[in-house]
Amino acid sequence: MKRIWVVGLLVSLVVMGCSSPAATSGSQNSAPAQSGGGTVSPTAAPKLEPVTPTPEPTTAVPEPTAAPPTATPMPEPVLPPGVIAGVVQDAEGPVGGATVRVRLTEYETATADDGSFTLTDLKMTEPISVTAWAAGYYVGGATAIAGLVPVTIMLKPHYTTDNLDYDWFEFGGIEGSASCAPCHHSYEEWQADAHSQSPLFDHV
Repeated sequence: MKRIWVVGLLVSLVVMGCSSPAATSGSQNSAPAQSGGGTVSPTAAPKLEPVTPTPEPTTAVPEPTAAPPTATPMPEPVLPPGVIAGVVQDAEGPVGGATVRVRLTEYETATADDGSFTLTDLKMTEPISVTAWAAGYYVGGATAIAGLVPVTIMLKPHYTTDNLDYDWFEFGGIEGSASCAPCHHSYEEWQADAHSQSPLFDHV
């Protein structure tokens, strides 16, 4: 009976020794064998590089360009070289007897009854100013080129009636024409002449 108890105790010790934590820990921490007797190092994870998206190809749209300015075509010449011709008229029709002159020169002529005129022997080739005047009209004018095409000069007649709706302005508390005196030193002289007295009588 004693022998059986001893044998059972030995078996229990052997079983407990095989399943001890030390034995289990050793078996788990031991490095796996490598062919050649070395140890296997842990494999490092591959490094991921950032992926840059490839831009979509775009088609460049050209900006619209402004069209170059086009020169105004010159009319076909119909007058002889050195000649400016045309007609002077008002809203009612031709103005006869008007004086026509190349501005700032001695070239001048008078219009016929039908308002026509002709200036000859002109030496200018560039555009020039031609003026016209007749009694009862303001001075009119037009730009012309000698030897090119006829021009038309319009005249505007002077006013022949009073403006009964005209209202005198006020300046510095002074009303009427007297409000001109503070700025015009010759106001007293102007007040004595016919010009200042014109509003006092009717035009005929």
